[in-house]
Amino acid sequence: MRLNEAEILEKFIALYDDSKPLRISITRDRTIKRLYKRYDIIAELEVEENYLGYTAIEVVSVPNPKNLQNKAILIKQKEKDSSTPITVIIVAPYIGLKQRKILDEQDVCWMDLCGNMKIKIKKGKNTRIYVEKTGNKNKFPDTAPIKKIFQGTSSLVSRTLLLNPEGFESQYKLVDFINGRDGNITVSTVSRVLKSLEEELLVSRNKSKITAGDAEGILDELLAGFQASNLRKKQRSFRFTSDGLEQKILYSMLEPLINCVACGFYAAKLKGLAATDEITICVRNIAKFRNQCSKSLVSMEPDEEYGNIQVIEDDNTGVWFNISGCPPQVDDIELYFEMMNSRPRGPKIAETLKEKILEGFKK
Repeated sequence: MRLNEAEILEKFIALYDDSKPLRISITRDRTIKRLYKRYDIIAELEVEENYLGYTAIEVVSVPNPKNLQNKAILIKQKEKDSSTPITVIIVAPYIGLKQRKILDEQDVCWMDLCGNMKIKIKKGKNTRIYVEKTGNKNKFPDTAPIKKIFQGTSSLVSRTLLLNPEGFESQYKLVDFINGRDGNITVSTVSRVLKSLEEELLVSRNKSKITAGDAEGILDELLAGFQASNLRKKQRSFRFTSDGLEQKILYSMLEPLINCVACGFYAAKLKGLAATDEITICVRNIAKFRNQCSKSLVSMEPDEEYGNIQVIEDDNTGVWFNISGCPPQVDDIELYFEMMNSRPRGPKIAETLKEKILEGFKK
């Protein structure tokens, strides 16, 4: 359950009010409180029993990148407008790597309830104290990004933003794009995912366009979602041999009644990125696939030991989204995920695909 501001402050005081070598205690001085009333809390700071004066505490209960960026900008503005500036420390349940980078860029101090912190107390041009402690794990899972938006149907939103660097004029245009490429998504799902992507500063959204604000960051998150997806673990794989193998398989893949798409190193071969003697294809249903092959006079004998046709049964929406080519092939984004998980040869091919995927976002 997510902590509210009062609960965060209570835990913060319990953690640091009597800690060493750094101690932070809430001040009882009413004059100081009135002077800095624009801040959440005013505290007194000690390091190794040396009193260092007052500091302002700003609590952020939902520390996603967007909220922290907005809070940091507001703090810098308060400092600029104040005739009596004070060092401000942002406090949150947990501040992750991305959030730390944002606060560092704004030169704002921070602490979390997991024991991580970065504090710089200044006086004039000289730094009086510098404390940095990181590496403690997140004890508050509610503060972590929602990873499920990078899996299954929800992941199609991020993938679509990577497919169109120019962006979309509206959510409805984005929905139409997805559903026109064998996706199946609703406006409400797109709206929810876009909100989460904005909070992570991965999407840029204004009155005229919805675009990928951090294309490489989106691709990295999609890869992590692909690797973590439970749907991938449910795949079933079969091997077959056949006379006149490739021409017959390619012919069958062009048949309008069959759901079949080239994947893995075979798709990489068809895209001119790899060499392989093995044919790897994905099908939605293995029984229907074999039945269709039989109707097309393609003889396929099960051969788990030596068969060089690998057939993977996978109904995951990502496999079938935005397929292209002749014969049909998984798109570059799906193939990138597969190659990153196909060691030792795959990652080298993946790097080429990554450059192609991100090419339209280079300025």
